[in-house]
Amino acid sequence: MSNNVSPEEVEALLDEEPAAPVGAVTPRDFSQPRRLSLAQQQAIGQAVKQCLPQFEAKLGAWLRAEVVVEVAALGEAASTGLFDGLEDPLLVLTFAAGGGQGWIVWENGPALRAALTSLGEELEEDPEERLLTPLEAGVTEDVLGVFTQQLGEVLNLAIRPGQLSQSVRALASLLDTDGDPQRLFVHFDVTIAGSQSTIRVYLPGILPEAKAPDAAPTSQLPIHLDEVPVTLSAELGSIEISLDDLMKIEEGDVIPLGIPVGDPLDIIIEGNRAGKAHWGNHHGNLALRVEHIESKRERPRHD
Repeated sequence: MSNNVSPEEVEALLDEEPAAPVGAVTPRDFSQPRRLSLAQQQAIGQAVKQCLPQFEAKLGAWLRAEVVVEVAALGEAASTGLFDGLEDPLLVLTFAAGGGQGWIVWENGPALRAALTSLGEELEEDPEERLLTPLEAGVTEDVLGVFTQQLGEVLNLAIRPGQLSQSVRALASLLDTDGDPQRLFVHFDVTIAGSQSTIRVYLPGILPEAKAPDAAPTSQLPIHLDEVPVTLSAELGSIEISLDDLMKIEEGDVIPLGIPVGDPLDIIIEGNRAGKAHWGNHHGNLALRVEHIESKRERPRHD
């Protein structure tokens, strides 16, 4: 079989580790309302970014140090399994908002350094992780409270502070994930006196915007078609080769598909290209995370 791949490229491909999935994919319960739209997440992100100067000013006053705050990530997460793998000592501050429980998570080491800095104590280069004293814990709650206060104001949420947990056991006794399992998460990269860490905020009560009446479907699917099976597949890529080359394919041959690793896959529904998706895993099986669905008007016929 002929191809345009050099022997060196073939060897590199065979030795290369398989591309890792983008992450776990959780199937959506279609009986529940759709979660936050991309436009709604972007609007929230812009509002949060406008708060960054207030974060930096208030934290700088509390910590008596130069503070830089940036938004590292924003999206939605399921509360189930959110705290799996945490080890003592930890720092999780609970709070109530929107009829549910939210959480702020900060690594013990950076929180300890911040507390010591704010108290004017001599700071070791890398202090050993330990439980915070009541005074240090109080300072940490005040620091994390800056995030809940500002986010509550910008997102129109009434937030009531809860308790600070420093152990997995203490956190387990406080966790309340009843009701809506989804949380809006905002991860902040926080640099305090040159030392960077991440503060992770998980907010309840952020619901999808109600669709306008004219956004409803113009027609309903006839009830007798609800259970009709259709074929949905994902196309990794394709290539045209001659019949002569096809007949010469042997085990170990490399067939380049001409698409970069990590590019979204085409979603195919009954032979029609219907959207784009990235692949991930669900309980050990390959799964798709839908990134874009094409409208009926823009769907081309898949040849």
